[in-house]
Amino acid sequence: MMKRFALICVLAAAVAACTRKNPEFCTSTADCMDPAKPFCDVNGSFGDLMNDCIAAPMDAGAEPDAEALDAPPGGCSPGAALACIDGNLTTCSADGHTTTQAACPLGCATTESRCLTFAPSNGLGSALADAADQPDVVLPQGAKIDTDLGLVETSAGATITVKSVNVTQTGGPAIRVFEASSFVLDDLTIQGTEAVAFVAPGRISVIGKVTARGVGAVAGPGAVTTGAPCVGATKQSNPSSLTSFFEGAGGAGNATVGGAGGNSSSSAGAAVHTSAPLSGGCDGGNQIDLSSNVVKRGGGGGGAMQLVSLESVDVSTHGFVDLGGGGGDTYSGGGAGGLLVVEAPVVRVDGAATGITANGGAGGACNIAGADGDASANPAAAPVCGDHTGGDGGAGAAPAKDALTCHAPPGQHCGVSQNYGGGGGAAGRLRVATRDGTIEKSDAPTLSVQITADTLVTQ
Repeated sequence: MMKRFALICVLAAAVAACTRKNPEFCTSTADCMDPAKPFCDVNGSFGDLMNDCIAAPMDAGAEPDAEALDAPPGGCSPGAALACIDGNLTTCSADGHTTTQAACPLGCATTESRCLTFAPSNGLGSALADAADQPDVVLPQGAKIDTDLGLVETSAGATITVKSVNVTQTGGPAIRVFEASSFVLDDLTIQGTEAVAFVAPGRISVIGKVTARGVGAVAGPGAVTTGAPCVGATKQSNPSSLTSFFEGAGGAGNATVGGAGGNSSSSAGAAVHTSAPLSGGCDGGNQIDLSSNVVKRGGGGGGAMQLVSLESVDVSTHGFVDLGGGGGDTYSGGGAGGLLVVEAPVVRVDGAATGITANGGAGGACNIAGADGDASANPAAAPVCGDHTGGDGGAGAAPAKDALTCHAPPGQHCGVSQNYGGGGGAAGRLRVATRDGTIEKSDAPTLSVQITADTLVTQ
C-alpha cells in the first residue's frame, strides 16, 4: 500500500524548488477540508493510498458506512467501540480522529459493536470488569502472597502493590482475588487460608513455579480442613496398649476417594466432583488419643487457585503450578491435591519444563511421616516397614492407595506395632474452560492432575 506524502515540490523555471502542503494528505479526519473528500483513510482501507482524504465509502443504496471508516465524520468519542467485523473490534483512539483495531479472541457479538465475553465462575465477574482499570503487573521471582492479608511481597520483604478484593462463597472459603490488566507470574509462593485468584482482561503468563500447596500438616490456601466428607477419618490410637489393634487414619479425597487407613475399610475421604465453590484439597485424617487429643496430624490439602483472562493463559518457559497435598504424620492420612480452575479463550502449556501438578500426599507409617505430593508425575511414597505400610498418594489419574491391612490369626497381631499406617491422599483436579474446550500443549509438559475441559459460554 502506497503512502501519500505530506509535501510536494513544484519546479518553476529559473526559480528554486518550493514546497506546499498536499491538501489530500491527512493523519485524521480533521485534516480533510474538501467537502467532496471529508474522510481520512489512514490505513488505506478504501483506496490505493494511506493517509488519503477520500469521499464517503458507500454501501449500495445506503448511507455512508461511518463505522467502517478510520473515524466517523467530525471525529469520535475516545475509547468508543465503532465496529466489530470478522472478529476484529474497531475503537476510537485517544485523539478522537483515528481508530485502533484489536482481535476478539471469542469473536464479535451479533447485536452490538463489541467482542464476545464470558462470565467467570465463582463470582469473579465484578473483579474481572474492574481489572481493566488496573496496570499490568509483573510479580518477580521469589515473590510471596498471603491470601488472608492480601499482602504481596518480594523475596526481600518489600511490598508490591496489587489491587485485591475479597469474594465470599457459600459452602467454601473466601477468595482473595488479585486484579490487573495483565499478569506475569514468576516463582511465587502462596499461603493463607483463603483461596486465590488472578483476573485480567489481558494475558496471564506463568513463567516460573507458582506454589500453593500443602506441606506436611500445613494446608494450602483455600484447602478444606474440617467438616466435609472429603476429609480423611480420624482414628484413635493408644500407644500404651499391648492388646488392642488400632486403625490407621484415612487419606483425603478429591479427584477420587482417598486411601483407607490400615485395618480399616471406612476411613477414606470421599471424592469431590465440583469446582464451585472454589475449594482446595481436603486434609488427611488425624490420629487422636483416648482423650481425643490430636497426637499425629494428617497431611494438609493442596490449595485452590483460579486464573481468568479474556485473552489467554500461558504456562511457558519454566512455568509450573503445583497444588500438591501434604504427607500425613505417623499413622495419619495423606492430604489431597488441590483444585485449579482456568477460564480463558486460549490456554497453553508449552514446554518440557512446564506443567501443572496436584498430587496427593502419602499416609504416614512406621513412626515416619508420608511424603508430600511433589511437582512430578510420580506418586508420593508412603513409609514401608513390613506389615505396616502406609498408602501412597494419588497422582494424575492414579487413585490413592490404601494402607496395608494385616490379616493375622485371632489373638495375634502383625509385626512389632499395633498402629497401622494412614491412607494416601487423592490427586487434585484441573478444570479448564476455553473457546473450543481444549488445552494447547507442546513438548510434553508434566500434567499430573485429573483434567476436565469445558467450552466457555459466551455472552
